[in-house]
This record gives sequence, C-alpha cells and structure tokens, in this order.
Amino acid sequence: MIRSIQPDDRGRVVSLQQSLLSSPWPALLELALEQPTDESPLCLVAVASEHSAPIGYVLAIDGGRDDDDTGCYVAEIAVEPSHRRDGHATALLKAVATRTVANELTLSARADDEAALAFYRANDFELVERKPNEYDDEVDGLLLKKQIVSP
Repeated sequence: MIRSIQPDDRGRVVSLQQSLLSSPWPALLELALEQPTDESPLCLVAVASEHSAPIGYVLAIDGGRDDDDTGCYVAEIAVEPSHRRDGHATALLKAVATRTVANELTLSARADDEAALAFYRANDFELVERKPNEYDDEVDGLLLKKQIVSP
C-alpha cells in the first residue's frame, strides 16, 4: 500500500534514509515532512498495512510539463532490505508517475550499484548521461530517464 507521508512517519522515514542511503538529502526530506501533501517535494511511503510503519519511501521533486523543465526528479527511493523484491519500490515509482504532471521521471544512480541499475532497467529507465566522479568516493553517476505514458 502506498500513501502520502504523515507526521507520525517522521522517525521511521528518517531512520530509513540514514540507514539505507549513501548520499541522503535530509533537508529535502524535512521540507516534505513540513508540508506533507501531493505537492513538490512529494514524499510517499510504502506500508504493509493501513496502520503500519513505513517500510520504504520515495522523495521526488515535481517540475511540471514545461518544455524547459526536466520533469519529475526522483531524489530518493529506499525500501527496507527485508521487504525488497516484494514490489514496493516499483509501486512507489508508479505512484509518483500517477501523481506528477511531468512527462518523464529522472533519477541519478551510482554506476557501481548493479542491483539498483537492474531495478531501474526493469522499470524502463534508460541511460541519459554518465557523470564522471559524481560521488564523494569518485564513483561515476548515471542520469536515467523514463517517459511517463498517460493512461
């Protein structure tokens, strides 16, 4: 089940962010927590049942449909390891795609993260650009893009 973040989710989502991401964006998450709506920045959580704690989340910045805009940027997506491969991350991406007015989703990934890259390929993301030494440990970054197909 996917829903918008709620104030009670703060501790759990911050914990997921700190424990699962190598390059988290705490300030963006705090902004989303201050204004938990379907507006940008958008933060959605995956939960196992209606009243359970988040087991994953996605944080996205919606740019809109302007020609000069890059669309909707997926800044962070993370799922607790014990709940991976259950479709939660795919559901989070689909939920962002249905809530954005943008024509495409974009995101950055580490070039050495084979599991993440396989997941993004399986979800129809394509390589747009390789960014040398993008990360602090001099690993290349990959800019990926997916067109959103209207229903």
